[in-house]
Amino acid sequence: MAKTKKKRPDESRWISLDDSNDGPPPAGWARYEAPSGRPYFHHKASGKTTWHFSETLPDPPPDRASPDTAATAALLDSVTCPVSLALIVDPVVAEDGFTYEREAIERWLKDKDAAKSPRTGVLMGPRLLNSGDGRSRVLAVIESGLVDDVAASAWHVASANLNIEGALPGGFASARDHLKRGQALSPSPEGGLLLEAFTARDQHEDMLRRAADADLASKIGRILDPSFVAASPKPPKRPRPSSVGPRDRARRRAPLAPPRRRGEA
Repeated sequence: MAKTKKKRPDESRWISLDDSNDGPPPAGWARYEAPSGRPYFHHKASGKTTWHFSETLPDPPPDRASPDTAATAALLDSVTCPVSLALIVDPVVAEDGFTYEREAIERWLKDKDAAKSPRTGVLMGPRLLNSGDGRSRVLAVIESGLVDDVAASAWHVASANLNIEGALPGGFASARDHLKRGQALSPSPEGGLLLEAFTARDQHEDMLRRAADADLASKIGRILDPSFVAASPKPPKRPRPSSVGPRDRARRRAPLAPPRRRGEA
């Protein structure tokens, strides 16, 4: 099959501004080299091509919201634990009125003789209250795009771990959902391995169901799990062997003779 010869691009259609093309191109632009050896730049979002950058050409659209306002910064701060410096997974409200990661603030209060608030520096007691809307606020911030994918994925994996351990409601179904969402944002070895475990669990349960239908539950159960003990019906009780011989049985069946009186032969 003959190779198709590439068409030489028409350089006359490109915008030529000047020859000062030093330095890396700004975000959204890619640097290429024309067949003549002259570098040119292409803006993927707008489809514009130029020998150099012009202020009249559109700027690249932002991929996600930029946390550059005071309100956004305050929102991110409210869902970040000041002790662990990570997104709050299991939120609790301390006596200073701020929300923390449960494990982090419990460790903070335990290690300090006279614990001070990580936020205010004022002494506070050890009482902690569950935050009813803490997790929903964190999830809303993640879904708004204000958190980078790596941090958002780590939050989903940490949530899945607490679901598996029973520390958060939702059980395995919620854990599986968190893992899928985390892997979609930024794949991690831990999240991938936990998802593989759920897949293996589903296959194991399906195998046992099909084994039961084929009357192979005991054999396949032992193959899958060496400690497997199949439930089997109890064997019927056998009659206890008798130690009485045939002559003894005949004597028992014979009528008893009346007792003899004195003087009778």
